Amino acid sequence: MDNELTTIMDDPSAIFIFTKDRPGSLSKTLYSLTKINTKIYVIDDSFLLKNRLENYNLTSSNYNINYYGKNEYSNFLISNKMNESNSCFQIKELGIQEWNLGNARNFALVLAKLNGIENALFMDDDIIVNNATLISDSFRLLENYLFVGARISGMPDDSIIGHISSELEVEKDYERMLSGGFLAFNPKKVNIQFTNIYNEDWIWMFLQLNGNKFLEFGEVFQAKFDPFSNYESKILFQEFGEIVIDGIIQVQDNDYCNFLKDDLFWADIINERKKYLEKLIKISKQKKKKSFTEMVSWLEANLLNFDEFKFASYFTEYFVQSQKFMHFTNETVKIEHII
Repeated sequence: MDNELTTIMDDPSAIFIFTKDRPGSLSKTLYSLTKINTKIYVIDDSFLLKNRLENYNLTSSNYNINYYGKNEYSNFLISNKMNESNSCFQIKELGIQEWNLGNARNFALVLAKLNGIENALFMDDDIIVNNATLISDSFRLLENYLFVGARISGMPDDSIIGHISSELEVEKDYERMLSGGFLAFNPKKVNIQFTNIYNEDWIWMFLQLNGNKFLEFGEVFQAKFDPFSNYESKILFQEFGEIVIDGIIQVQDNDYCNFLKDDLFWADIINERKKYLEKLIKISKQKKKKSFTEMVSWLEANLLNFDEFKFASYFTEYFVQSQKFMHFTNETVKIEHII
């Protein structure tokens, strides 16, 4: 046991699992990793106390699992002399009710850098790994690729509009990016923070590629669910991130920083998105998909909530804060090493 523990502690690799109020899913994911010796960090953003307690109990008996929930997050800031209100530190408290996945991922980036992690795997709490060697193989492939992910079977990782497009057989004209639900990378090679909006994984990866390669390797299973339930509470939130991806795709090999801060650029992207939604409505009517027509029409009617200035101002602030975030975390790592 002592030799095994030493090997784990010396291994510069780690798995980060992100969970929020789904202890049942987390339990299944952890069980699928029982034959994996790589150390695990559970980042628990659960809002409900009973779920945080259940998640903690799931991890407390395993020396290989490091649990970070609401209290552990606060203790981490104190012990590392960090202040959440510091504009250089772009993360938020774990355990809030609102969408917080991007911020949780940024917190994991900080943990990875402070712990000298060179091979990180970010996983969602509903991913099942059936191949015991997939993770170690993915880490080895990072020598040649910036990002390595797996094909997601079971439930495709997509938005409501994405699922509708697939079922209507209307495909986008660009290559799909890897899913953040199972993604390996070297934290030392990343230079921007995550956004805290829908599609935070694709946005983060596209903005960092800069000609580097990524690879889809192997397969993992994501638990199935109804992506269309309560669509009004999700579809508009998802749409902001969908429009952002449409914009980033247009400039990923160009000067994206200047383009994404330009309101005229976003005006064109929004107009193109409206045409795409109109196309979906037309096809769904032709195929007599009444529910799809209803959902896309509802989104189209509410698209007035978005304007080009909102996107331009978002990225103007994002690039400033991202630079501060990475500088802050890198300086924190230097201080930690000196201490």
